[in-house]
Formats: sequence, C-alpha cells, structure tokens
Amino acid sequence: MPCSVSGLIRKRLDYVEAVTFCRGQKCIDDNVTQKKQQKGVKKMTENADVIFVGNKPPMSYVLAIITSLSQSNLNAITLKARGQAITTAVDVAEITRNRFVKDLKVSKIAIGTAEMPPREGENKSRMVSTMEITMTKEKAKAEKTA
Repeated sequence: MPCSVSGLIRKRLDYVEAVTFCRGQKCIDDNVTQKKQQKGVKKMTENADVIFVGNKPPMSYVLAIITSLSQSNLNAITLKARGQAITTAVDVAEITRNRFVKDLKVSKIAIGTAEMPPREGENKSRMVSTMEITMTKEKAKAEKTA
C-alpha cells in the first residue's frame, strides 16, 4: 500500500509533538526532582550526626561516618538500626573504630523496641528491636596533657 506524503508528514509531526511534549514533561520532572534533592540536602545537613543503617553493605555506612566526621566539626555520631540491620550497625561501628578512626570510642548504646504496623494480610502489629550506637571522637593525648 502506497503511503501519501501528507500522511507521512502528519505522522512525523505527531511524533515530533509527542517527543517535544515528553521532553517538556521531562524538564518539569527534572525541576521537581532537583527541588526534592535540594530539600533532601537540607535535611541531611541538619542530621549529619545520625546515620540510619539498612540493607547496604557495611562499608557504605563506614564511608558515611568518615565523611560526616571529616566534613563537619562533629565530635559524636549516632548509628540507628532496627531489626536485622542491628548486626550491620554493630559491624559498621567496629570496622570504623578498629580500622579507620582509631580515636573513636563507643560512648552510649541504647536498645529498645518499636511497634510496627501489621503487614498486608496480617492483623496483629509487630514488635521490632531497635538500637542506637553513639560514638564520640576522643581528643588526642597531646591536647589532654597541654
């Protein structure tokens, strides 16, 4: 079946309009994403001393601790974890303390339980263990004697 030239032009124009619309929508989406990221940056700088431990590998959190200690004048940092992430939080604290920041000491450990809403298909709420590990940076011995 032979196509008419006007049909091809019309299809081509529809395609160009659709691409332009999608690109315009993408620009709007990009602006919204950038605004959300800027809000996230503010939120992170406010709570730079708290790190929430989850499913990532432990070295990701170790890097976060080292970065937050070096970028700001923080002397204490808190790791928060719940459920199965508690073991990762303990590993992160020990790796950071023993391998990277030798003058970092565990100053406080708080354990607790949080009530989680029931999952889909369940009718009872669940109790989940929580842990907060606060680590403080000790001053150098030269500063203590002076």
